[in-house]
Amino acid sequence: MQKLVFILVLVILISILQVVPVLCITVSGRIVDKYGNPIKDAIIEAYTSSGVFADKAKSDDKGEFYLGLDKGVYVFVIYARGYEEKRISMEIKTGTFVRMGEITLDYAYYIYVEADSIAVKQGDKISLQVSITNRGHYEESVNVVIVKPPNWNARLLSPKGYEVKGFSLPPGGSENFILEVEVARNVIGNYTVELILKGTTTVVKKIVFDVEKREWNILSAQYTKVIGYKGEELTVDLIAKNTLGSDAIIDFQVVAPAGWDARLETKDGKTIRSLNLKSGEEYELVL
Repeated sequence: MQKLVFILVLVILISILQVVPVLCITVSGRIVDKYGNPIKDAIIEAYTSSGVFADKAKSDDKGEFYLGLDKGVYVFVIYARGYEEKRISMEIKTGTFVRMGEITLDYAYYIYVEADSIAVKQGDKISLQVSITNRGHYEESVNVVIVKPPNWNARLLSPKGYEVKGFSLPPGGSENFILEVEVARNVIGNYTVELILKGTTTVVKKIVFDVEKREWNILSAQYTKVIGYKGEELTVDLIAKNTLGSDAIIDFQVVAPAGWDARLETKDGKTIRSLNLKSGEEYELVL
């Protein structure tokens, strides 16, 4: 009879142990982007200091997440599509609730340009070295968009000279490009060109150009000062040369004092207001 009672008590104790929950510490936090906006569906994985998986959670529409962990030192691996992967080491001590606070994830793609601000002159053609890296957990595909001022030209080129409209990089992958920019010929001051990568998230890199005036020397004359008498008709030989670096139509305007008659002519006496010249081509004119 005593043996039967002992077995019965042992069975009851085992049953009680099976239904008592294991006590753990609730670890919570909030995942946000660099502007403080919540990131939904971010993955948070917890590993022990020896690399053993402990728990996993996904952030809600407010960026909040919750994990259940025992006390100890953990490495938290946090990532989301379109964003960088971040690792945080933290010791969880005794208690029932631990708040990690806000955890900020930057964008997956990082754009490096050799210069953020450049001094140039009108009509300059600039080639900038660009390196783009995927710091995220996933392979990311993006489209390339370049926003430029009116009458400017800009494009992203591969090292072999092909224009790039889109690409994808694996996690940790990096690629080099060339940003080719042609400055408009008639602007002065500060202008911005934006290199934009559009995918799950949108990454923008701005480059500022400080444009200075260029002396084009399109018209040249042997004499820049002529002496004449009242009522006398004078002629000055000129050379027009296309120094713009590409074929162009060049318009001319003659400005003279009030009461003067001034015009630009070809050598055979025809009045001219514009010329279509190839790059480097010269043409003789008479003022």
